[in-house]
Amino acid sequence: MKLKALAIGALLAAATAVPGIAEAATWFGYTTGAVNMRYDATTAAPKVLTLPGGARVSIDGQKNGWYHVYYAGQAGFVSASYITTRVAMHPRRMFRGPAPMYGYYQKPWWDGQHQAWYDGRRWYRNGVWYTDPNGFSFGFSFGG
Repeated sequence: MKLKALAIGALLAAATAVPGIAEAATWFGYTTGAVNMRYDATTAAPKVLTLPGGARVSIDGQKNGWYHVYYAGQAGFVSASYITTRVAMHPRRMFRGPAPMYGYYQKPWWDGQHQAWYDGRRWYRNGVWYTDPNGFSFGFSFGG
C-alpha cells in the first residue's frame, strides 16, 4: 500500500511539474528551518525531500495553510508555518484560474508577467476580459 501511495504521489508531482512553471512563480520565500516537502498539503502525504533551513523556494500557490513550492527542480507542498515570504499575495491570485472556453482571438496562453490568460489581444482573469492588463488589480504588497 505504501508503494502504491508513493507511485500516486509521484504521478501527481510529475503532472504538476510542467517546465517553466517555476519561473512563473509569483513570489518567493525562505525556509525557517529544515522542513519536509510533501506531495500534498498534509503531513500524511509522502515526503518528496527535506529542505534545509534558509533554502529559497519559489511559491506559486497556497492550499489549506500549505504553500505549493519549487526547490531544486522538485515541486511539492511545505507548511506555511515553516516559510517566511518576501511578497504577500492577494488570495484571488493563489492559483491560476481556468482558461476561457470562448470569446478569444486565438487559443489563450498563460501570461506569467500579468498573471492572466492572454489571447494575443486581451487578457482574461477571474471570468472577465481586459484590453489593458492594468485594468485588474494585482493585489500584492512589498515589504517585510
